[in-house]
Amino acid sequence: MMYNVVNGFGNELEYLLTQLENDPHINMQEDWKMLSLFIGANELCVQCETFNIQPSSPADYEEYLSVIIEQLRSRVPRLFINVISLFNVSEVYQVSLRSEHCKTVHRDFSVECGCAFDSGEKGDKYRRDMNALAVEYNRILDKVAKEAMRNATDDFAVVVQPALRDGREEDFPLDFLSSLDCFHPSTTAHGMMAKVLWNNMLTPAAKKKSRFDYKDPYICPTEDTVFPTD
Repeated sequence: MMYNVVNGFGNELEYLLTQLENDPHINMQEDWKMLSLFIGANELCVQCETFNIQPSSPADYEEYLSVIIEQLRSRVPRLFINVISLFNVSEVYQVSLRSEHCKTVHRDFSVECGCAFDSGEKGDKYRRDMNALAVEYNRILDKVAKEAMRNATDDFAVVVQPALRDGREEDFPLDFLSSLDCFHPSTTAHGMMAKVLWNNMLTPAAKKKSRFDYKDPYICPTEDTVFPTD
């Protein structure tokens, strides 16, 4: 059984297009649209032998992602796509170890990302494997985005935003985790992630930060500000 989350994006795309086309407040041809694509983290969570399922291989991930972006290019006029690099989901395990509450939650309840939360040498291996797959997926994100930009036009662009990519356990505060399951991002974390993404969006490629620098001040746009695509 394949756990192809990226392959399932086709259904989400059709839903999105239906919403855009039927919204009376949106002019599909004239209005600018922005789409942020963050996909692959769930696949990292099932790459270990704990599950009788497999994530997308890097080759499949590349193929599916290329198809998704091409469909968006051909079907959604005036579109700016943020491709958000994956971070090492395994780092969440290290963050959770700082909290007695989280230790209790993970002892008494199953964790959605079992590969990240196994203990001992086996768990260490799973987390190394997750990190290696994240590196490969991010390499593919960069490659696919670069290839898509060869077909860039005045009304279409694809830009990789690496704001989360190199975040490490020490970069994430404890309140990054939801107190409910000590795995998913909290409301506070969503705000932090939005901030670093925003700052990435207003920064040229050569100067984009990738270490989850959520303490940096917001970059405030002016009337002359654009989203750089270089």
